[in-house]
Amino acid sequence: MRAWYLFHRPISSDEAIAGLMARDILHGHFYAFYWGQVYGGVEPYLTAAGFGIFGHSPWVLRAVPVLLSIVAALLTWRVAKRLTPDPVLAVLAGAVVWAAPDSAVSNSFIEWGFRGVTLVCGLAVLLLVLRILDGHDSWWTFAGLGLVAGVGWWSSPEIAYFLVPGGLLFLGYAWTQREHIIGLLPRVGVLLVAGGVGALPWLWANVNSGFESLKASAFGIAPQPTTYDSRLHLFFHYSLGMLFSLRDVFDGHWIGGKTLGVALLLVMLVVLGIALILGVIRGGRAVAIAVGTVAFPFVLPLSPGTWFWQTGRYIGYVVPLYVMVLAIGAYATGRLVSSRIAFADLREQISGVVSRLSFSVIGGFLAATALASFVLDPTPGVALSAGWGDPNRPTAHSIRALEKAGVSYGYANYWVAYRLDLLSHEHLKLTVGKGEVDRWPALNRQVSNHRLAAWVFVKPTSAASSQFVSVSGPGGLTETAFTDQLKLNSVGYKLVDAGILEAVIPNSPISASDFWPTR
Repeated sequence: MRAWYLFHRPISSDEAIAGLMARDILHGHFYAFYWGQVYGGVEPYLTAAGFGIFGHSPWVLRAVPVLLSIVAALLTWRVAKRLTPDPVLAVLAGAVVWAAPDSAVSNSFIEWGFRGVTLVCGLAVLLLVLRILDGHDSWWTFAGLGLVAGVGWWSSPEIAYFLVPGGLLFLGYAWTQREHIIGLLPRVGVLLVAGGVGALPWLWANVNSGFESLKASAFGIAPQPTTYDSRLHLFFHYSLGMLFSLRDVFDGHWIGGKTLGVALLLVMLVVLGIALILGVIRGGRAVAIAVGTVAFPFVLPLSPGTWFWQTGRYIGYVVPLYVMVLAIGAYATGRLVSSRIAFADLREQISGVVSRLSFSVIGGFLAATALASFVLDPTPGVALSAGWGDPNRPTAHSIRALEKAGVSYGYANYWVAYRLDLLSHEHLKLTVGKGEVDRWPALNRQVSNHRLAAWVFVKPTSAASSQFVSVSGPGGLTETAFTDQLKLNSVGYKLVDAGILEAVIPNSPISASDFWPTR
């Protein structure tokens, strides 16, 4: 599934921004956050390291989130190993997180700029707290815990989903040390200092902005006003089905039909509910994981940005948590079934068989629904066996044609401009039109000062629409409206045919304000 996505899905301008940031980082610039936002960081630095070692390419850009998803699966294995005494269950838990659901797999190759690091840091928090609970409570472990929590917070406050169970586990450790609480305080101090060091870029940026990152305005404006209740409703209406690969991530339709989808969802919710109850009965650290899983849908809507349920980019955080709950439940089921067997050796064997078999059935179901969702809903018009190759090749052909025609500076739609900037290694310098998200103001100023900037439009073809998220022109202008305005002002122009793109180059300087009047 990941291979198909990598060889069929071209990068988007959102991903290109992370790549452009990485290129700037290699030139000595420092950025706390993803361009144009006051949240989301860290990951471009990993991309910069990849570019520095392997060169600048979309493949290296995509390799970073894939590697982070591998690390997340491995961390899930290590955490699960400390939650259940059965090492096989732990391995299976890591495998399920790697394989399902479809929404998590389809997001794991996209360079969002921060979500992969946030997930890894959240799981690392759980692992380190569990290590402390198991007696590995050295100064270095406390420092490591604070550091990954701080870096995770800098990456995104979404790490809070893991701080809920992690905090409960740490409180459990503190309770066991209540008679030596004074001796524990220096280690807690090290943890807090290390956390501050990890989160220092976030803290520095926010102290100077009045903690802008925590304001609702930081997440942009939703297409319609949303409330906590409406975002909570979206989770249960759409995202819950996506967690089990039963709903499509783009339009929310039920894969295989509503009747079957609802029936399978109810079955999985019953299974998850039983696992949660068994985990609570088991007690100890299993309770913290259960609470974190149950709390997730109620913590998620606290972020105003979670109105955007499509793609499932937010719900991927809870996948390792509910998989751990299922592993704990499977282990408890094995113990329950074998509890009446008198012979200890036979009891252990039966318990192991039952727990591994039950989890394998559940994990197999999750992997099967992920595969079914992928097979039944591939990209429209692209067969699973066709089109393998460089998914950015058509755009690369257009870039060469534009460069050959002498195009260097210009305007384009958001989903075109930054993508062409990155893929051309910044030989093309295209910025966005009025009213679009300007993530690179310095470039916008350069283009505005250029005498004969080109205006790049996407041709209305299926080949073009497969390359770009949107095929509108700069600032929403159509090519016809733009050329009509040039004719009206007696400005001649030259057309450059660049494959799936076409550039209009005016023969004399024009002002962008002529087309996007300042209000």
